[in-house]
Parts: sequence; structure tokens; C-alpha cells
Amino acid sequence: MLAVQHFPQETTYYCGPATAQMILYDQGIKCTQKTLAMDNYLQTNSREETPWYITNGYRKSDFPMAYTLTVLSGISYTPMPYGYDEDIPLSPEAIRSKIVTALDADRCVALSGVSKINKNDPSHLPGYPTEGRDRGHWLVCYGWNDITNEALVKDPAKSEAVTWSSNIQASYSISLEKLEAFVSAHGIIY
Repeated sequence: MLAVQHFPQETTYYCGPATAQMILYDQGIKCTQKTLAMDNYLQTNSREETPWYITNGYRKSDFPMAYTLTVLSGISYTPMPYGYDEDIPLSPEAIRSKIVTALDADRCVALSGVSKINKNDPSHLPGYPTEGRDRGHWLVCYGWNDITNEALVKDPAKSEAVTWSSNIQASYSISLEKLEAFVSAHGIIY
């Protein structure tokens, strides 16, 4: 488990910049969310979201989060899935293996997915709204509990900028099954 500081997202759509900020800060690199949201990094400002990938997703540079983390940290961050593997569903074993490998190398993992509004859907994150719309989101995985087979995550949505965040925690754990369902819409950056 890494000692990662929680940074709440500064706007309703800055979950990506806050995620990158937490991961980079853990590596000793200080960046503001406004800087990370610029078009030369995450492209959040122009899109009002941080995209999983742009264009066709066949190069690592097509993934704004992987690109930004790699450029600013000097560490090669890799998206999974990408390229020709994009249509292959992520297996729980592959997700767990990549996360544990990154954590063992003292690197957090960015998780991108969708929390469905249906609280019975396996992708529904703890405390998230059950009305309105599904929520595309970024999280930081900073640890793994081998006993319970759960990911330890920091959630940037626990923020004054996010009106519905009163029922969520800044840090919590989610099962491998829930993690798999959540990231199945996008993937992980490790």
C-alpha cells in the first residue's frame, strides 16, 4: 500500500486531472489540476472530461492519461487494453496482476470506467448516485489487499465541487469483481 495523498477534483469534470495529480504527487512531482487539464496533457478542458483515448487507440500516445503520466514522471505508463487488444475484455487475473506489479514498483494505477446508476449493477461504486445518469470516472488505485482480494482506491469525486459526493469516502476498497465491472468500459493505466 502506497501513502498517497487525496486531492479532490476542483470542478465537476476534473476527476482525470485530480487522479493524475495524486499519482504524480506520489512520485514527487507537483502539478496543478489546471495545468494537467490543458490540451498538451489530458485534454480535459476542451472536452469537459478526460478521455480514455483519442483517435484509434493504437499507440500509447493516443491515451492522454498514459501520455501525461509518462511525460511528466519519466516512467513508462501503459494503458490496458489498447491497440488490437482493445476488443478483448480485461480478465480479473490480468487486472490484478498489472495492478500488483505496478504497486510493487511503487507506482499507483489510474482506473477509468463507468459507475452505473443501478445500485445492483456490479460496476456501481459505493455511495454513488442511483438516479440520473451513469458516471464515467477516474480513480487512483494505491494498494491491494491480498486477503480480501480488493483494490484500495482514492476517489477524487469526494470534493466540494461534486454536489452528490456526500455519501462517498475519499478512500475505500472495492472487490476485484466490482473493479473488473467498473473498468470494463475503459481500462487501467499502470
